[in-house]
Amino acid sequence: MSYSAGPRGRLYIRAKCAQFGGTSPELINAFAAARWPNEAITIAKAAQSAIQTGDIGEPPAAEFLNAVREKSVLGGLVGTRPMAFNKRMLARTNGATGFWVGESSSIPLLKPVLAGSTLTAKKVAAIICTTAEALRAESPAVEAALEFDLQTGCVGALDVALLDSSQAGSDSTPAAITHGAPTVDATGDTAADLKALVSAFAGDMSSAYLATDPDTATGLAMVRGANGSFLFPDAGPRGGSVLGIPLLVSRHSPRDSSGGQIALIDASGIAVALEGIELSQSPNTTLVMSDTPTSPAAEVSMFQTNTVALKAVIRCNFENQRVGGVAIITGANY
Repeated sequence: MSYSAGPRGRLYIRAKCAQFGGTSPELINAFAAARWPNEAITIAKAAQSAIQTGDIGEPPAAEFLNAVREKSVLGGLVGTRPMAFNKRMLARTNGATGFWVGESSSIPLLKPVLAGSTLTAKKVAAIICTTAEALRAESPAVEAALEFDLQTGCVGALDVALLDSSQAGSDSTPAAITHGAPTVDATGDTAADLKALVSAFAGDMSSAYLATDPDTATGLAMVRGANGSFLFPDAGPRGGSVLGIPLLVSRHSPRDSSGGQIALIDASGIAVALEGIELSQSPNTTLVMSDTPTSPAAEVSMFQTNTVALKAVIRCNFENQRVGGVAIITGANY
């Protein structure tokens, strides 16, 4: 089996497009070869009723998952602690401390504070719908739009759960790493606010990141000092750095009428379990077309409307395991 050399993360979408080229593996693969003649791509090996993740192999699923992770704040936090689901682990809530000792003197011992913790498997899912005609259309724009929408839905859910301090966690959603974190109320004096943020932070600055929304990042980039020069010339709406600290930007970072949130995060204190993704499609299902599917809403038949549903489900959980390892500024409106 060979794989597409097209844009990273695109093979899943192309597999769904290719399915409409015929009912047999030979027809599907011939359709793929004709539609993407400059790329080596084989989609199917044996007769089947529908193409699932297993049919196109692990690399396409892993490729799609990696693309989602790289676009998220979680993926930007280099140095997080990888964990497995449902495994008991010990989280060290204080750091090791050394002591200066004299010759022949006893070395003091500091008892570490440990807390038991388990990351259970939770999932973030996104569903998008498109017409069968759009999947058949030989349009790179359609492929790109479908990939973008599905990835964006997953990235948005990950970033909101990670950064929204109001997220206390539930059976279905992890608690945000900012929930219960030390908070600094913005005063309008950017330098003073950032100094207070660093003072409230008890994590490791060598592995620290800042995370905020594009508007707040733009405001930081435009702050000028007394001499008229920019205080943070390396910051911007696409990221950069502030005071030498890497800046991650997400439009899903909390922001309201009072301003945005700036989070200072010690990546080495964040435990992350991210173990798999399931990619599937169905032209025959019926969907409740609502963002609150438990409420009464119109059901739409994919078969009747000649529509295809594409679904991505990612198993993920995370936890801040260091007291003071995250601190936030709220109401930042610079």
